[in-house]
Amino acid sequence: MSEIEELTLQAEKLLADFTSLDAVKRYKELKAAVENDEYLIKIKTQREKLQSTIKLLNGSKRDEVMKVCKELQIEYDNNPLVINYLTAKEEVLKLIEPLTETKL
Repeated sequence: MSEIEELTLQAEKLLADFTSLDAVKRYKELKAAVENDEYLIKIKTQREKLQSTIKLLNGSKRDEVMKVCKELQIEYDNNPLVINYLTAKEEVLKLIEPLTETKL
């Protein structure tokens, strides 16, 4: 077995071990839940539609639409499902931090 093949096998094992961690499984479940939650999809879609119209608006109407967009973003960000998802994501990122900081 060549050195490259051996390294590839070790990397595949590392990935398999990583994806089997409870923290990673929870992150994946929460990510899927956020992406499939009808209410969150509705809020995000509504905000994106409004944001796309901002450049066409002037004055107070523009300010009003920007305010609604901010409120929708706050509502999205404060949803317990989103909060749990972001917390799980941060936990997974901390797990891989030693790998990303390694300078070979």
